[in-house]
Amino acid sequence: NSLKLKHENFRRISGFCDQIAGAVQNSLLLQLAEEEKKRSELARAEIQKLNEFAKRINSLTNLEGILAEIFAFIKSNYEIENCVLFYLDKEYKEFRYLNHSGFNLIDDETVNYFKNLKFPLNEKGGFVYQCYMRKKYFYMKRIPKHIPYEIDREIIQRSKSKSLLVSPMINNDEVVAMAVFGITDENKSLNKEERSSIIGVSEHIASAINNNFLLHKIEEEKKKSDALLLNILPKNVAEELQLKGRVNPVEFENVTILITGFSGFSQMTAKLTPEELIEGLDLYFSRFDEIIKKWNLEKLKMTGDMFIAAGGLPIGNFTHPIDACLAALSIKQEVSLLNEQFSNLAFKPSGITIAVHSGPVVAGVIGKSKFSYDIWGKTVTQTQAIRRATQEGIIHVSQETIEKAKSFFDFEKQKDIVTYEGESLLVQELMALKHDLGDISGLHPNEKFDRLYTQQKRGARILIK
Repeated sequence: NSLKLKHENFRRISGFCDQIAGAVQNSLLLQLAEEEKKRSELARAEIQKLNEFAKRINSLTNLEGILAEIFAFIKSNYEIENCVLFYLDKEYKEFRYLNHSGFNLIDDETVNYFKNLKFPLNEKGGFVYQCYMRKKYFYMKRIPKHIPYEIDREIIQRSKSKSLLVSPMINNDEVVAMAVFGITDENKSLNKEERSSIIGVSEHIASAINNNFLLHKIEEEKKKSDALLLNILPKNVAEELQLKGRVNPVEFENVTILITGFSGFSQMTAKLTPEELIEGLDLYFSRFDEIIKKWNLEKLKMTGDMFIAAGGLPIGNFTHPIDACLAALSIKQEVSLLNEQFSNLAFKPSGITIAVHSGPVVAGVIGKSKFSYDIWGKTVTQTQAIRRATQEGIIHVSQETIEKAKSFFDFEKQKDIVTYEGESLLVQELMALKHDLGDISGLHPNEKFDRLYTQQKRGARILIK
């Protein structure tokens, strides 16, 4: 029996089907919209999560703190505990160990293996090298029986990983580090969204690591620059230059200047090669540097065979005449010792001449690209004149210095010296420490000297008994 429908019934059924189709389509569209909304919300939440993570790590300057934050984030969000970071050492062309997490799950021998692990930038570098070349991550959902690279076989065996993710950390289109994630749970796998999220995290890690390395490099360069400046200038002068960009000249009412010169220097240099001359000057002046530093003087400059230092600046004190005399005695003795110790050296001065003089000076820094801390004034030219008039093996000390140092040292043989300006200066020869203030040689202070020196340092006046 066939069903006979009227045209009106067909029309009604067709209209009903259209309504059903419309309802189904609307339902599907609503479902798609809901799914898209959920994906959008998840993406927004993911972006917000990554942005908050980026803010946290970029706010940190300590690399240990940055890495601790990174490892905690990875463990919390992706349930991955084992992660090793390797940084790219461009000089040696290899990835080297930087830090790790999760090694508490494996033995000490394996931990040490990872800490000493290096990935060369060639085929022996395995998956890390492949990721470096392609600038793309590598994910092994299940470890196959055959692994092409020996270094990866060793890593997988030691870490007992069931799956592996190697992610390059790229900053400004350059791979700066590499992360190796070892997943030990065989039931754990990373879906596409999780892998994409980890890659996003890796980009933030790369930026943080790169910024930290740059900051560390800047700090190292600053330390080198500061150290170089301190080799040229006194500490407080260097600090003033760094702070203000210039150093104001300072007038000192009283300092003590020490100038040395080698006897027969001109005749000796005529017989030496440049290399022999520099070798000799470096040896002697390096020892002078040590002596000057020991006795609290400031080295000013070396010019030709002259070594110039001063006490009582850039910070004033009450002991600079005594300090200069102690340094002069030590330098004289050191020259004799060096001549004996290095008898085969081509540079061998017959002796040393030393002048010590006290008076007012102006001190300051000259130069813009090459700085020099120096002193000027009548006292400087007078000291130079004393040095020129001094014979080999003698330390001549001016009356101005003797007045402040006579309680500590013996002086003999008064002499009158005429300066460049035609002025007369009284000098005496410095012999040694007073017999009750030093050892038998008269060169090394004893405890009594130390007590008197401490009083002088405080500004007390020492009277001769």
